Amino acid sequence: MKQNFFKVLILIGLVISFLGFSVYTQAKPSGELKSDIKSQSPELNPHILDLGLEAYNKAAKKGLAKKHYLTIIDFTKPSDEKRMWVIDVDHHKTLFHTLVSHGKGTGMRWAKHFSNSFGSKESSLGLYQAGNSYIGHRGYSMRLIGLEKGFNNNVFARAVVMHPAWYVSDKMAKSLHRIGRSYGCTALSPKVSKPIIKTIKDGSLIFAYYPDKKWLNNSKFL
Repeated sequence: MKQNFFKVLILIGLVISFLGFSVYTQAKPSGELKSDIKSQSPELNPHILDLGLEAYNKAAKKGLAKKHYLTIIDFTKPSDEKRMWVIDVDHHKTLFHTLVSHGKGTGMRWAKHFSNSFGSKESSLGLYQAGNSYIGHRGYSMRLIGLEKGFNNNVFARAVVMHPAWYVSDKMAKSLHRIGRSYGCTALSPKVSKPIIKTIKDGSLIFAYYPDKKWLNNSKFL
């Protein structure tokens, strides 16, 4: 009898542990989280933060959030302004705020055109999952997995990745009032690319925003 009793207790414990994990992965970002991030990152548009957290929550419910980090890219800002934030959702902290490039086909200083097409040299919108890291011809880089069909699901096959680039720097931003452009990749300053990639790789979420009506009206995460 005692053995059966202990077996039942163990089974109940396993069920509770499983349910606890499920609740964690599906928990909605709290109002306190939004307030904390807004106070730490006043340059981050509150509406875009809300949309990013909404997308994070819906993706988490689908089991797509493998890590508790959310990266937000605001393509409404010019390239010479810091427009990428890495947020620790669990601990309510902004870990990084930095410059990020857009594709050659997307625009010069301002991002205006976005595409999911091969050969476009344009950036893509929507929610991504951070892939694995690797050493490429530009150094320590990270693959990207597009989660939105028709908007960014071709990025992996297009070899659109996150990588360091010499043309992303504060000095260039100040002198030229823009930074260099990629072939659609999310290029970062070599000073911060490695710690950022090490933090978000292997399953965190990335939200690339622009007020494109077609994407906003059709995204399954918004």
